[in-house]
Amino acid sequence: MLLRLGVAGAIMATAVAAQDATSDRFEKKVRPVLAQRCYQCHSSSAPAPQGGLLLDSAAGIRRGGNSGPVVRPGNPETSLLIRALRYQDKNLKMPPGGALPPEIVADLETWIREGAFLPEDRALSTKGQAKLWSLSAPARTVPPPAKERWGRNEIDRFILSKLEAKGLAPSAEADRRTLIRRVSYDLTGMPPSARDVDAFVKDTAPDAYEKLIDRLLASPRYGERWGRHWLDVARYADSENDSVNSGQRYPWSYTYRDWVIRSFNDDLPYDRFVLYQIAADRVGGIEPRHLAALGFLSLGREFPKSYPETVDDRIDAVSRGFLGLTVACARCHDHKFDPIPTRDYYSLYSILSNIRQPKEFPLLGPVGAPSPKEALYQTRLTRIEKELEAYRTRRNGEMVAFFKTQTAEYLLAAHDAESMSNTEIEDLVRDRQLNQHVLERWRKYLR
Repeated sequence: MLLRLGVAGAIMATAVAAQDATSDRFEKKVRPVLAQRCYQCHSSSAPAPQGGLLLDSAAGIRRGGNSGPVVRPGNPETSLLIRALRYQDKNLKMPPGGALPPEIVADLETWIREGAFLPEDRALSTKGQAKLWSLSAPARTVPPPAKERWGRNEIDRFILSKLEAKGLAPSAEADRRTLIRRVSYDLTGMPPSARDVDAFVKDTAPDAYEKLIDRLLASPRYGERWGRHWLDVARYADSENDSVNSGQRYPWSYTYRDWVIRSFNDDLPYDRFVLYQIAADRVGGIEPRHLAALGFLSLGREFPKSYPETVDDRIDAVSRGFLGLTVACARCHDHKFDPIPTRDYYSLYSILSNIRQPKEFPLLGPVGAPSPKEALYQTRLTRIEKELEAYRTRRNGEMVAFFKTQTAEYLLAAHDAESMSNTEIEDLVRDRQLNQHVLERWRKYLR
């Protein structure tokens, strides 16, 4: 029982330790831009930092330069940094080699609007590295002495020693009705039934509490309650998150969710729990159902137009979930304090970039013989693909025929739009009842 609760607790701690979205935005969207485009002139390694501005530390960004603070948290419009990046000031245009793309400036504006999160500068340890818990070997700690004889195990001695140090005494033990409600919510997320409460209250056996715990751990609700915390670490989703496919479901995504729940309920050893999620397809002799564990790698964020971003998401999930480290920054530079070089990041990249999702689904039945579910799936998939292809062919013909009748209108609109702004072009398209995408293609073709 303690082992199973210990694994759940460790996973919960990993989930809590994961960085929040504001930290992610700075490390992925802000720091790389500063490093690539600003550090050459505004860092402690620059021969003479221009304008007295240092952008390679949190303290330097907060302090600003000779002209004062460059970032005003919550207000990008009054932030000197944004004014310089927008090229709005005649005397202040940064970087000097040309304006940054609008989407990068927008990321910096969002960062400031959300409060301009900055990680605290950490001092170097005597060995030049921060002492991270995830890089320290587990060590057995001797329970501290306690004056009173209170508690049932060694964990209670740690609690009691802290209470005594503060001059506090333990609370009175909860009554049995309160106890069963607490432990039921904790282990299953569900309240106990009236029948279960009455049975526990009337059970006078010395091991009544232990039997209650064992029953709750054996419940399928236990895996559902605690598995959800690991699904957060694994950034599990039923649907794809990119705007093009918004709401589109991942095929068979639920198989990974169900695998996690069953792993908790079956008390799968933690080393196997980790191994299967990273390399189940490379482990010989395992049950085909364990291949669902690979959803850890394949059910994350997808970036159809930038595959490196998809790989970066996988590296981030593996390192945070299993190592307790955020290595994504090493995509652009060696970590300043942590022993994580860019070389290690791209070593991981070389492995995780070779992941290919299979078109077959051996999880649904024995390998070599399709199960009834898989056969039904293939039949329906074939029918849907034929209907989709027929629809595309028919719709393409209709659209080509329709747009051919408007060729003259689009040629005139393309001519008129040459001297118009984007807003005026939008008005033109609306007034003449044209398709803006088609108009842009005509303009590009004519150019």
